[in-house]
Amino acid sequence: MTYFSWGVGPQNATGLRKWWQMLTALNWVSVVSAVFTSAAYDEGTRQLYLKFQSGKVYRYFEFPGHQYDEFLAAESQGKYFRKHILGQFRDEEVREVQPRGKLIYFPRK
Repeated sequence: MTYFSWGVGPQNATGLRKWWQMLTALNWVSVVSAVFTSAAYDEGTRQLYLKFQSGKVYRYFEFPGHQYDEFLAAESQGKYFRKHILGQFRDEEVREVQPRGKLIYFPRK
């Protein structure tokens, strides 16, 4: 699956290719959770990526690396998320790029 972020999205095909390479280069870690399916962290940009059971992917900005380790080690990632992440960091939904290259956008409520 390829994802596109509306917040810093590429403006052309070359940018889209670089964006896709960055997302696929992330080390996604599967988690056993009723809330999430997987998580990834980009140390260079300090961004946490979380894939929810619903299939939606969100990224969280300026996220400290030590908190990513704490999140993965937590007895419940859902509880950790609600207590230490939700509302604490700027976030953005990452959108899927459709196979024909069309972008689907639904404004945040």
